[in-house]
Order: sequence, then structure tokens, then C-alpha cells
Amino acid sequence: MTRKAFTLIELLVVIAIIAILAAILFPVFAQAKTAAKKAAMISNVKQTATSIIIYTTDADDTFSGGASPNLSTGGFWESFPSACPATAWPAGGYVPAEEALAWANATDAYRKNYGILAHTAPQSTLGPQATMVNPQVTSLAFNGLLQFYSATSVNEVSKCPLIWPGWGSENVSGFSIANPVLRCGTQSQCRFAPGANPGNDASVTPSGNSGARQWIWGAGAGSFSHYHYAQQNVMSFTDTSARSFRVSDVANPVGTYPNPFLKDPWAGYSTGGVPTANWTCNSPNATVNGVHYPCFFRPDQVYN
Repeated sequence: MTRKAFTLIELLVVIAIIAILAAILFPVFAQAKTAAKKAAMISNVKQTATSIIIYTTDADDTFSGGASPNLSTGGFWESFPSACPATAWPAGGYVPAEEALAWANATDAYRKNYGILAHTAPQSTLGPQATMVNPQVTSLAFNGLLQFYSATSVNEVSKCPLIWPGWGSENVSGFSIANPVLRCGTQSQCRFAPGANPGNDASVTPSGNSGARQWIWGAGAGSFSHYHYAQQNVMSFTDTSARSFRVSDVANPVGTYPNPFLKDPWAGYSTGGVPTANWTCNSPNATVNGVHYPCFFRPDQVYN
């Protein structure tokens, strides 16, 4: 009986065909994986936004705080991320009663899952420190310009951001942030005020960024890229709708759109999608010169 086998040429042809098919299919599989993670992230931001809106229905139509308050002074810890959960730093100088009022902790009873605050496709996770207890991982950030703001006072609910990956493409253990975050003095209600310091707080000297700060995370070592899912970002709005949008890859996108600050939260990027600047603007009815807020996140913005 004659035994048949592949010749060397036939074997090489089969290997070549497999290699060609792999070269064609692997990018498709990678794109499908990216699309699946993006869909999961869209679901996460929508669920998070929905929980916050449900919170407002029990809070007299008012959003929660963004940053942690300083209960001893009446101000806010706007220069520091909040503990997540409130008891994550028993030896770190954080006061649980203050941290419980930051957005991620204040709305947890409506969300019931810290896990959906994490990025589904992080570049890396900044790990917990030894002094943390049960740290929760987050990437999503609250639009701090909505702190204590009336949900029905938002000008265009389908376009005003509520939740987005404010840490960039990183997951961070034990902390949450509002990004941007209002800059307040020593007042009890730190609330967005068009054309003036938050809550019309006269204790803060007007300056270019006195109204709010936006976390940029620098452009050097340890910087956080904002390119996600094939250079796209994911965001949920104050009507709880969620979508992805393409972030810019040019250093200065002025001229790309009639109002570029309404299309991208950042005014410029360095290599790899690390933000270098943000758009700041005053509202048309400004009464105090020099007080600016990040344009993209203003609840009084007209998106046209």
C-alpha cells in the first residue's frame, strides 16, 4: 500500500496560506476586541450617569459634590483626589466624613458597584499603597462644574458632559476625582456661577483659572494619555445618554471646528495623546473679568 504525504512545496503553500489568513484576521480580531471594550465602557458611563441622575431626584434636583469638602474650614479639597471608598485611607490624613460627600462615594448607594468606575482598557493601574484599606479602582470622573448644580438648570442636557474618563487611560486605586473641579474659598455651597467665582465667592481673587481647575497630569514621566479605543474617548451626558467621540491628534486644533472647544475637552496634545492645555472661556453674561471655566464642561454652554 502506498502512503501519501505532503510534499515540501505543498507544506510551504499551506503555511503561507495560514500566514496570510492570520495577517488578515488578527487585526480584525483586535478591532473587535477594542469595540467590545468600548461598548462595555459606554455601558459603564451610562450606568454611572443614570445613578447620579437618580440621586438628584432624591436630593431636590441637585447634583452631589464633586471634590471632598473641608468641613473644618467650609472650603473644598479641590487640589487633592478624594478617597475611594471614604474609608480607604485610615492613616493617610483623610477624614471619612468628608470623603463620603465626594461624588463617587455619595452616589454609591444608587450605583451599588464601584467596579463600573474602572476603565475597561487601561494602559496600566496605579496600584494601592500599603496604608490603604479595600481601595476601589476608578478612571471615570465627574464634571465638577455640576457640583451642587440644579439638574434642570443645565442648558443642553444631551450635550453637557456628566461622566468621562478623567484619569485618561489609567485606572487609579483608592482615589476618585472630579475633572474639572471648582475652586472655592471658604463658602458652604461651592456652585458654578456664570461669569463669577463659584457661588459668587468674593474671597477668591479673579484670575485666568480662578473658577475651576482641570486636571491635565502634565506632559512628562507618569503622564496620562487620553487616547482610548483607537483614539476615541467615551462620555455620558446629563440626560444619561452615552457615546464615544474622536479626540484630536493635532497640537492645536483651532480651525478644525467653528467652536473647537465644544468638540474636544483639550486644546492640545503631546505625543501619545497626553493633554497639554484645556479650553477656558467666560460666558457672554460675565460680570467679573478674568474668571474662567473649562468651556467644554460648562452647564450654561450653548452647543451649536
